[in-house]
This record gives sequence, C-alpha cells and structure tokens, in this order.
Amino acid sequence: MINYRNWVPFFTENLDSRLRGNDGLQKSLSSLDSRLRGNDGEMAIISRLKRAMYPYECQKNAIERGGFTLIELLVVLAVGAALVVLAVPFFFETFSSRLKTSAQNLAEDMRFAQNEAVRQGDANPVGGSFRARKAFVVFDTANNTYRIWRWEDFNGNNVREAGEFSPDLSPAKLGNPANDGPVRTGRLDNSVYFRIHGDVTKSACGGSGPAPGSPVSFQTDANPPCNGSPCIRFNGKGFIEGRNGAAYLTDENHSYAVSANRAGLFSFCKWDVNTAKWVLTR
Repeated sequence: MINYRNWVPFFTENLDSRLRGNDGLQKSLSSLDSRLRGNDGEMAIISRLKRAMYPYECQKNAIERGGFTLIELLVVLAVGAALVVLAVPFFFETFSSRLKTSAQNLAEDMRFAQNEAVRQGDANPVGGSFRARKAFVVFDTANNTYRIWRWEDFNGNNVREAGEFSPDLSPAKLGNPANDGPVRTGRLDNSVYFRIHGDVTKSACGGSGPAPGSPVSFQTDANPPCNGSPCIRFNGKGFIEGRNGAAYLTDENHSYAVSANRAGLFSFCKWDVNTAKWVLTR
C-alpha cells in the first residue's frame, strides 16, 4: 500500500496551484478520500488537502452547520448597542414622567381638600349652635401616602375627637368612631418617594431659605386626624391654619415640590440641578 504521508507535504505546498481547476485530479482526491475512510490518521491528511484546495467551500460548510462569521457577530453587536442607546433615555424619561405625575396628583388633591373646606364652610348651624368644620390633608411620609379628611365638631367642644370624621359628615354617622374614614387616599408611584434628594439645597418653590430637614414641612398636629404627622388644615375660606410649607418628591434622580402659603396659594416646581434653583412649572 502506498504511504501517502510521504508525499502529502509536497502535495500541499507545491501542487496546490496545479490542482485548482483540474477536474481529473479533484476526482482522484475524492477516490482517495473514499478509500481511506475508517482510518482517522489518513482522513486528517485528506481534510488538510481539502482545506488547502477549497478554502471557500470549507467556510461555506461551516456557515451551513450553524456557525457565524465575524461580520455577522459585529452586526449583531452593533444592533444591540444601538438598542441600548435608544432605550436608556426612554427608561429615565419614564421614571421622570412618573415623578411628575405623582406630584401633579398631589397638587390636585390638595386643591380638592381646599375646595371641600370652602364648600362645607366654617361651621354647621345645628339647634341654635354652630359646629366648626375643617378639611385636612395628612401626610404619611414613611409609606409615601396622604389622606384627605373632613371634620365637624359633633359635640361642640371645639376639640377634634374620634367619631367626628365621617367622610360625608352625615348627621346619622357623626358621633360613631366606626364611621370615621378619609374622603380620599393618595399614594405615590412605587418609584417615587416623599424625600429630599441630596442635590436639593433650597426650600421650594423659590424660597430663600435652605432645604428643610423633613420632606413635608407643613405644621405637625398632635390631634386627630393628624396624630403627630405633618398636615394641612383648611378653613372655610380656603386659607391654611398653620405655617407655610411644601411637600418634596423625588425618584432619586429628579425632584419636584408642591408648596402652599397661608393664603391657600399653591406652587408647583421642579429642581434644576444645573442652576441649583427651583423652576416653576405646570
């Protein structure tokens, strides 16, 4: 039997150009291939000859077996990078939109409480006496919620007590603590918090003082329904009984605030990190 290993190096190095385009020699190689099947060593020699003669066909076969060319991999990576670049601004814009929506909802609910106070008036005349009435916005900063309450001094002692916070102030329900409940409950978005972000250095909205130590700077009240939490107390004229204040919201990237003064005027603003100032917005 002919020992093909003796002439393979010579064949691959010197006759490659002669074999290309020579159908007769290509058929001879195919015949040699079939004769040597089953012999791993000889098959490796034939595989080497084929790669030298038909590099394009070998590459094509590799692709057909499910492989990827370098160009294909680069294209996939480029498309992936483009998608990431497009998605990142949308991601931050979505969170910023949630923050603004939460702040707008809070501002609307604060105005709703003010309107309820004006609508119900300062007092309810009953049997020749007058029962005082108020409306409240009570903040729960730990749980990022707030509640709107209505109060009527049912027993006329001018003290806010359990049983005087029926949502509709119905005479049939007042006097029973089981009927107490908020008129409305608001909750910030899951990604939004009552918190003062580290970038904020001034009080809202356009105040001259430094940022307060609490995310809600309205006056605290020990009596129901505030129970030691910061709250807003509106009288029948829509004025705030207590000090000016603001509620600060953040998503840890941006900050909004809703402020109100004792005259019952509200402001809605956004913190500008570039100028380090609050900017009034809608």
